[in-house]
Amino acid sequence: MIDPPLPLIITHCVMCGTSFVCNSLLLILIYYHTPSSNRSYSVLIISLSLLELVTSATSFLLFQRLIPCGASLFMLSSGPSILFGSRRLCFVLYAVMMHGHAHYIIMMALLFGYRYYILIKPTPRSRSVTFVCLL
Repeated sequence: MIDPPLPLIITHCVMCGTSFVCNSLLLILIYYHTPSSNRSYSVLIISLSLLELVTSATSFLLFQRLIPCGASLFMLSSGPSILFGSRRLCFVLYAVMMHGHAHYIIMMALLFGYRYYILIKPTPRSRSVTFVCLL
């Protein structure tokens, strides 16, 4: 198998690592420095940050590349996940990563909706926001 170029590997690792560190720091900041008036919004930010943590970790482990070949599309994994020797693990990590990307888009819409909602109605309770996140 042809390995990806070294600059691409370095860029991939730096971006995934930066995402992981920044989201970890964001979780710490939310936990210790969120004012009580923003508790319900912090639930959404925590959910989004955890989602990005999982997505960046799976992306780092996977390093999935899509190779077009005529009418077909081949997926090649060349990250640390191949060290386990399981194609199923690579596929599961890819599914988790793709779910994370799709869920991220939904969460962004939810965050915009929340900000609009609090302009016209009172701030919802944290439990209500947590319930919506779990849906």
